[in-house]
Amino acid sequence: MPQRVQVHVAREVPHPAGPMRAYAGPMRRALLLLALAAACNRDSLEVAPGVEQQKFLGKWFEIARIPRAVERDCVGTTATYTARADGKLEFVHECTLTDGRYHGATALATVPDAKIPGKMEVDFGGHVGDYWVIDVAPDYRYAAVGHPSRDYLWILSRTSTMPPAELRVVLDGAKAKGFDTTRLEYTAPGPEPQGTPTPPVTYGCSMGSRTGGGGGGALLVAAIGALVSRRRRGR
Repeated sequence: MPQRVQVHVAREVPHPAGPMRAYAGPMRRALLLLALAAACNRDSLEVAPGVEQQKFLGKWFEIARIPRAVERDCVGTTATYTARADGKLEFVHECTLTDGRYHGATALATVPDAKIPGKMEVDFGGHVGDYWVIDVAPDYRYAAVGHPSRDYLWILSRTSTMPPAELRVVLDGAKAKGFDTTRLEYTAPGPEPQGTPTPPVTYGCSMGSRTGGGGGGALLVAAIGALVSRRRRGR
Protein backbone atom coordinates (compact mmCIF):
# COMPACT_ATOMS: atom_id res chain seq x y z
CA MET A 1 0.00 0.00 0.00
CA PRO A 2 1.56 3.34 -1.03
CA GLN A 3 2.56 5.61 1.82
CA ARG A 4 0.57 8.79 2.07
CA VAL A 5 2.66 11.93 2.34
CA GLN A 6 1.16 14.79 4.25
CA VAL A 7 2.22 18.23 3.04
CA HIS A 8 1.81 21.26 5.26
CA VAL A 9 1.53 24.57 3.43
CA ALA A 10 2.51 27.55 5.52
CA ARG A 11 0.17 30.48 5.25
CA GLU A 12 1.83 33.85 4.72
CA VAL A 13 0.98 36.13 7.61
CA PRO A 14 0.97 39.84 6.79
CA HIS A 15 3.31 41.98 8.83
CA PRO A 16 1.20 43.91 11.35
CA ALA A 17 2.64 47.22 10.17
CA GLY A 18 2.20 46.48 6.48
CA PRO A 19 4.41 44.86 3.82
CA MET A 20 6.83 47.78 3.47
CA ARG A 21 7.55 47.79 7.21
CA ALA A 22 8.46 44.11 7.01
CA TYR A 23 11.27 44.91 4.61
CA ALA A 24 12.43 48.03 6.43
CA GLY A 25 14.97 46.25 8.61
CA PRO A 26 16.80 44.35 5.85
CA MET A 27 16.60 47.34 3.54
CA ARG A 28 18.04 49.63 6.20
CA ARG A 29 20.90 47.21 6.81
CA ALA A 30 21.59 46.93 3.08
CA LEU A 31 21.67 50.69 2.70
CA LEU A 32 23.94 51.01 5.71
CA LEU A 33 26.37 48.48 4.23
CA LEU A 34 26.28 50.33 0.93
CA ALA A 35 27.02 53.62 2.66
CA LEU A 36 29.87 52.06 4.62
CA ALA A 37 31.33 50.57 1.46
CA ALA A 38 31.13 53.93 -0.26
CA ALA A 39 32.79 55.62 2.69
CA CYS A 40 35.61 53.08 2.76
CA ASN A 41 36.07 53.42 -0.98
CA ARG A 42 36.13 57.18 -0.69
CA ASP A 43 38.91 57.14 1.89
CA SER A 44 41.01 54.54 0.08
CA LEU A 45 42.00 56.60 -2.97
CA GLU A 46 45.47 58.04 -2.58
CA VAL A 47 45.94 61.56 -3.90
CA ALA A 48 49.11 63.24 -5.10
CA PRO A 49 51.05 64.59 -2.10
CA GLY A 50 51.89 68.25 -1.72
CA VAL A 51 49.82 69.63 -4.58
CA GLU A 52 50.64 73.33 -4.91
CA GLN A 53 47.54 75.27 -5.79
CA GLN A 54 49.46 78.12 -7.39
CA LYS A 55 51.20 75.75 -9.79
CA PHE A 56 47.93 74.01 -10.62
CA LEU A 57 46.35 77.24 -11.86
CA GLY A 58 46.02 78.02 -15.54
CA LYS A 59 44.77 76.15 -18.59
CA TRP A 60 44.78 72.38 -18.99
CA PHE A 61 43.91 70.37 -22.09
CA GLU A 62 41.88 67.22 -21.62
CA ILE A 63 43.75 64.25 -23.10
CA ALA A 64 41.39 61.47 -22.03
CA ARG A 65 38.40 60.81 -19.80
CA ILE A 66 36.15 58.00 -18.69
CA PRO A 67 33.25 58.87 -20.99
CA ARG A 68 29.97 60.33 -19.81
CA ALA A 69 26.94 61.15 -21.92
CA VAL A 70 27.12 64.86 -21.08
CA GLU A 71 30.56 65.12 -22.68
CA ARG A 72 29.89 62.87 -25.65
CA ASP A 73 29.98 65.58 -28.32
CA CYS A 74 32.88 67.60 -26.87
CA VAL A 75 36.16 68.04 -28.73
CA GLY A 76 39.14 70.18 -27.82
CA THR A 77 38.07 70.22 -24.16
CA THR A 78 39.92 72.50 -21.76
CA ALA A 79 39.79 73.24 -18.03
CA THR A 80 41.07 76.53 -16.64
CA TYR A 81 41.64 77.31 -12.96
CA THR A 82 41.89 80.82 -11.55
CA ALA A 83 42.40 81.86 -7.91
CA ARG A 84 39.74 84.11 -6.38
CA ALA A 85 40.07 86.67 -3.62
CA ASP A 86 37.81 84.59 -1.34
CA GLY A 87 40.21 81.65 -1.47
CA LYS A 88 38.15 79.55 -3.85
CA LEU A 89 39.22 78.42 -7.29
CA GLU A 90 37.22 79.30 -10.35
CA PHE A 91 36.98 76.27 -12.62
CA VAL A 92 36.01 76.93 -16.26
CA HIS A 93 35.11 73.90 -18.37
CA GLU A 94 35.02 74.57 -22.13
CA CYS A 95 34.73 72.57 -25.31
CA THR A 96 33.66 72.82 -28.92
CA LEU A 97 30.78 70.57 -29.90
CA THR A 98 31.07 68.42 -32.98
CA ASP A 99 28.56 70.70 -34.72
CA GLY A 100 30.82 73.71 -34.09
CA ARG A 101 28.91 75.27 -31.21
CA TYR A 102 30.70 76.48 -28.08
CA HIS A 103 29.98 75.13 -24.62
CA GLY A 104 31.52 76.64 -21.53
CA ALA A 105 30.56 77.08 -17.91
CA THR A 106 32.09 78.04 -14.59
CA ALA A 107 32.08 76.21 -11.27
CA LEU A 108 33.76 76.92 -7.95
CA ALA A 109 36.36 74.64 -6.38
CA THR A 110 37.49 74.55 -2.77
CA VAL A 111 40.03 72.60 -0.73
CA PRO A 112 38.17 71.50 2.43
CA ASP A 113 41.33 70.39 4.23
CA ALA A 114 44.42 72.55 3.68
CA LYS A 115 46.57 69.63 4.82
CA ILE A 116 45.40 67.60 1.81
CA PRO A 117 45.46 70.12 -1.07
CA GLY A 118 45.00 67.38 -3.66
CA LYS A 119 41.43 66.77 -2.49
CA MET A 120 39.26 69.42 -4.09
CA GLU A 121 35.50 69.76 -4.08
CA VAL A 122 33.80 71.37 -7.04
CA ASP A 123 30.38 72.96 -6.61
CA PHE A 124 28.29 72.44 -9.74
CA GLY A 125 25.17 74.44 -9.09
CA GLY A 126 24.31 72.90 -5.74
CA HIS A 127 25.97 69.53 -6.34
CA VAL A 128 29.33 69.14 -4.60
CA GLY A 129 31.58 66.66 -6.38
CA ASP A 130 34.90 65.19 -5.32
CA TYR A 131 37.63 66.25 -7.71
CA TRP A 132 40.86 64.69 -6.50
CA VAL A 133 44.30 65.18 -8.02
CA ILE A 134 45.70 61.65 -8.00
CA ASP A 135 48.84 62.40 -10.00
CA VAL A 136 50.76 65.47 -11.10
CA ALA A 137 54.13 65.95 -12.77
CA PRO A 138 56.89 67.65 -10.76
CA ASP A 139 56.75 70.57 -13.19
CA TYR A 140 52.94 70.43 -13.48
CA ARG A 141 52.99 69.64 -17.19
CA TYR A 142 50.43 66.86 -16.73
CA ALA A 143 47.94 65.74 -14.10
CA ALA A 144 45.34 63.08 -13.47
CA VAL A 145 42.12 63.91 -11.65
CA GLY A 146 39.78 61.22 -10.41
CA HIS A 147 36.84 60.41 -8.19
CA PRO A 148 37.05 57.97 -5.26
CA SER A 149 34.40 55.77 -6.89
CA ARG A 150 36.91 55.14 -9.73
CA ASP A 151 34.09 55.83 -12.19
CA TYR A 152 35.48 59.22 -13.20
CA LEU A 153 38.96 60.01 -14.45
CA TRP A 154 40.44 62.87 -16.43
CA ILE A 155 43.98 63.04 -17.79
CA LEU A 156 45.11 66.61 -18.31
CA SER A 157 48.11 68.21 -19.97
CA ARG A 158 49.44 71.73 -20.42
CA THR A 159 49.63 70.99 -24.14
CA SER A 160 46.98 69.54 -26.44
CA THR A 161 48.98 66.33 -26.89
CA MET A 162 51.10 64.13 -24.63
CA PRO A 163 54.17 62.07 -25.53
CA PRO A 164 53.17 58.36 -25.53
CA ALA A 165 55.81 57.44 -22.95
CA GLU A 166 54.58 60.15 -20.59
CA LEU A 167 50.97 59.12 -21.09
CA ARG A 168 51.92 55.53 -20.27
CA VAL A 169 53.37 56.64 -16.93
CA VAL A 170 50.09 58.38 -16.04
CA LEU A 171 47.99 55.41 -17.16
CA ASP A 172 50.08 52.97 -15.14
CA GLY A 173 49.76 55.19 -12.08
CA ALA A 174 45.97 55.40 -12.42
CA LYS A 175 45.70 51.66 -12.96
CA ALA A 176 47.76 51.03 -9.82
CA LYS A 177 45.20 53.11 -7.89
CA GLY A 178 42.29 50.97 -9.03
CA PHE A 179 41.07 52.76 -12.16
CA ASP A 180 40.05 50.71 -15.18
CA THR A 181 42.07 52.58 -17.80
CA THR A 182 40.56 50.50 -20.61
CA ARG A 183 37.41 52.59 -20.14
CA LEU A 184 39.20 55.79 -21.08
CA GLU A 185 38.12 57.65 -24.17
CA TYR A 186 40.70 59.90 -25.76
CA THR A 187 39.46 63.41 -26.35
CA ALA A 188 39.29 64.26 -30.02
CA PRO A 189 41.34 67.30 -31.03
CA GLY A 190 39.40 70.31 -32.11
CA PRO A 191 39.52 74.07 -32.37
CA GLU A 192 40.27 75.80 -29.11
CA PRO A 193 36.92 76.80 -27.56
CA GLN A 194 35.94 80.35 -28.45
CA GLY A 195 33.16 81.90 -26.41
CA THR A 196 32.12 83.26 -23.05
CA PRO A 197 31.49 80.70 -20.31
CA THR A 198 28.46 81.03 -18.09
CA PRO A 199 29.09 82.28 -14.53
CA PRO A 200 29.00 79.92 -11.56
CA VAL A 201 25.57 78.34 -11.21
CA THR A 202 24.02 78.85 -7.80
CA TYR A 203 20.73 77.02 -8.31
CA GLY A 204 20.19 74.26 -10.83
CA CYS A 205 16.65 75.47 -11.57
CA SER A 206 17.93 78.83 -12.81
CA MET A 207 20.47 77.51 -15.28
CA GLY A 208 18.43 78.22 -18.37
CA SER A 209 17.49 81.79 -17.45
CA ARG A 210 21.03 82.79 -16.54
CA THR A 211 22.58 82.02 -19.92
CA GLY A 212 22.10 83.94 -23.09
CA GLY A 213 22.57 80.82 -25.18
CA GLY A 214 19.81 78.71 -23.68
CA GLY A 215 21.79 77.45 -20.69
CA GLY A 216 23.68 74.79 -22.61
CA GLY A 217 27.08 75.39 -21.03
CA ALA A 218 25.70 75.59 -17.51
CA LEU A 219 23.68 72.47 -18.13
CA LEU A 220 26.83 70.66 -19.23
CA VAL A 221 28.76 71.49 -16.07
CA ALA A 222 25.78 70.97 -13.77
CA ALA A 223 25.11 67.59 -15.37
CA ILE A 224 28.73 66.55 -14.85
CA GLY A 225 28.42 67.66 -11.24
CA ALA A 226 25.20 65.75 -10.74
CA LEU A 227 26.89 62.60 -11.96
CA VAL A 228 29.84 62.80 -9.57
CA SER A 229 28.23 64.69 -6.73
CA ARG A 230 27.45 63.75 -3.20
CA ARG A 231 25.16 65.99 -1.17
CA ARG A 232 26.69 67.70 1.84
CA ARG A 233 25.69 65.71 4.90
CA GLY A 234 26.38 67.79 7.97
CA ARG A 235 30.12 67.18 8.00
